Order: sequence, then structure tokens, then C-alpha cells
Amino acid sequence: MIISFLAPEITNINNFINRRIVNELRKANYAVWMQSDKNWLTDEIVFSILLSHLKKGLNVEIVMHDYLLSEYENAKMQTFIDAGGEIFLIDNKKLPKPLKEHFCIVDYSTVVTARINGRDIIKPHRGSTLLKENQETLVENYIDNYLNIKNTYCRNRY
Repeated sequence: MIISFLAPEITNINNFINRRIVNELRKANYAVWMQSDKNWLTDEIVFSILLSHLKKGLNVEIVMHDYLLSEYENAKMQTFIDAGGEIFLIDNKKLPKPLKEHFCIVDYSTVVTARINGRDIIKPHRGSTLLKENQETLVENYIDNYLNIKNTYCRNRY
């Protein structure tokens, strides 16, 4: 299942996406892979769900830029790692631009995604590109994209 959101205004869509991600995360049985320019460890609800999944033995990974970390977030990151989670930090020299698409892959079968296109945010009914394609192919493409960024642009693995 692909869940994609058109984002005409970034401020209105963030809460909606967060709620949808929380709902999908709660359904996870095997794995959760997240790629974002947001540090999900600072969201208390998402953080607690991820920790509970780690206690159950699920594979939980996060790919993000290292400029998202502060001392508070480093403490959260350490708790996450100690629980068995993995964090992959993108090397800013290899991939200096922020990620335009944020997504979460749940159980290798569901993708929650939002693509924010900066130049379109101010235009009505713009801000996302939505592809219509075979569902399985789209999920495979998100998995391939995630693995490509993780294996090509990440310098640190925790």
C-alpha cells in the first residue's frame, strides 16, 4: 500500500502526516525503515512506538542528515541505539541537499510518503508529485531508494 500526501501548505500537512505515520507504525510486525530530514526521535509518540517495536525484536532503521542532531537528540539517539535500533547518518559532502521526499516503509509492504517541492509550496494545490503505477512496483522502488541512499551516501552507522 502506498500512502502519498499532496502538500499545498507545509504547516497543515505536518500534523496530518505525523498522525498517519503513527497509525501505520503501530501496525508494524517485522520492520520499520524511515528516511527523513526530520529527526523522528524527538517526536515522543513516534519514539515510544519505535522503542516498543525494538523490544519486540523488530528491525528499526532511520536514515537522516547529521545536522539534525543536538545534545538532547544525541541522548535520544543513544537510547534508541541501546534498544537495538540503527541510525545511518548521511554524509553532507556526498549528498549536501536536504532530502525532498520523506517516507517510512512498514513491513516492506506499506509506504507513507510526503514529497515537498519548495518552489510549489506557495502555489495552490501543488507541492507533491504522485505516480500511479503497480503498487508492488512502487513499494519496491521505495525500498531500492532507501537502500541506495543508505549504502551510497551514509558515512556512519550506529
